[in-house]
Amino acid sequence: MSWRAWTTPDTDVRHAVARILATSDDAAVHARLRQALADDASPRVRAAAAAALGARGSADDVSALTEVVVDASEWGAVRAAAATSLGRIGSPTAADVLREPLAAERPQLRAAAAAALGHLGAHAAAGAIGTLALDPDELLDVRVGAIAALGKLGAAGAAPLAQLVRTDVGVVRMAAVSALAALDAPVASATLSALAASPLETAALRSLAMRGEPSDDASE
Repeated sequence: MSWRAWTTPDTDVRHAVARILATSDDAAVHARLRQALADDASPRVRAAAAAALGARGSADDVSALTEVVVDASEWGAVRAAAATSLGRIGSPTAADVLREPLAAERPQLRAAAAAALGHLGAHAAAGAIGTLALDPDELLDVRVGAIAALGKLGAAGAAPLAQLVRTDVGVVRMAAVSALAALDAPVASATLSALAASPLETAALRSLAMRGEPSDDASE
């Protein structure tokens, strides 16, 4: 592909180029994506470049994405794309950087940071992610995303999930039960067993809880 495509004034073309190059392992391509992330005039193109760098991230890519995540002057969608890519790359050094955006003004960025921390298995962030999940004033999409992230954090995520099962209703409660079902933790097992045995719960919720109950074989 010609590098001249990057210089076209057509935003749609530059955006398409960034998406196409996401599968490339070429170091020169990644350098050009980092340049687009840093200085392209279009937030849409910068977000596409951030997403592309997450497909096969190098140490230089992690550094560039980190700079974007911590840049409060950058558009929220671009920072969210960068946060998502850091989670996909799996760099353990990104965990500390991603905790601050959990309190960002933009809900898209809060949700992306929580999801990325879940992908990283950042157990130390469970408390902060749990705060998002437990906040009744938080947007539903952000809460559900935070709950899914807690379900990837092992025993560290179990306590806030169990609390949600006890205190919340509707979609949030169902999401918490589903996340608990993926955990191997005493709190998760006890909560799910109580739900599965309760005649007061719906059949759908009891069935969901049974997925995470320890089997007879596991207890032998």
